[in-house]
Amino acid sequence: MLLSTVTGLQSMLDTCYDVSLDIQLASNCKKSCCIAFGPRWWQPVSAVSLGDESITWCECIKYLVVHFLAGPSIKVDTDIVKRNFFTSCNAILGNSVCQTELARLSLMESYCLPAFQYCTSAVYLNVAQLSELNACWNMVYRKIFGLHKWESFKLFVAGLGRLDLIHVRVWSCLKFCKRMISSTNQVIKTCCDVYLLGLEFNHLCRTLGVEVNLPYSVLSRNILSRFNAIAGL
Repeated sequence: MLLSTVTGLQSMLDTCYDVSLDIQLASNCKKSCCIAFGPRWWQPVSAVSLGDESITWCECIKYLVVHFLAGPSIKVDTDIVKRNFFTSCNAILGNSVCQTELARLSLMESYCLPAFQYCTSAVYLNVAQLSELNACWNMVYRKIFGLHKWESFKLFVAGLGRLDLIHVRVWSCLKFCKRMISSTNQVIKTCCDVYLLGLEFNHLCRTLGVEVNLPYSVLSRNILSRFNAIAGL
């Protein structure tokens, strides 16, 4: 649950506890924790409890394999993502020495790249985080094809019919937007309307060269037509 105040959080927990007593549902507070976001996230906050058990405050929480860090705003912990990525890379590189370069790259795309793509269309990553993750994925090409750090390989990657990680994420986000636009669920469509008016979506549009200073209806049709024309989605 997401609340704007600690008092509101405690009130919601009290309501949950009362309902759990009525339906005889047991709760395990050891598997739960609270995290603070906002300008004063670093200041001590009052303890909250569920019945007789207290819930601890922490600086990092895990939700659906994604780790979020406490801070002025919601931030994803990409260090854990990079560790998982390099673990998979080392396992594949160590067991595919005799394979061709394209076969090793295909294995990387199948088993390592998903570590960067998981939930990428639903979470916010700042420019620095995207650059770090993109550099990690570029190292795969350098390692497999023996490219030096001072060598630019943008044309090399394009010649292989691949995209860098930044553009892979852009397409993932835009495909997610298309599904939201086409959804019949009114709540999802409302969330989509808000997102389409935000700066993050404008940045994604500019990456594909789509004009963002358009009415919403025109922008939606423009995006959908660009999807169908370029990506075959």
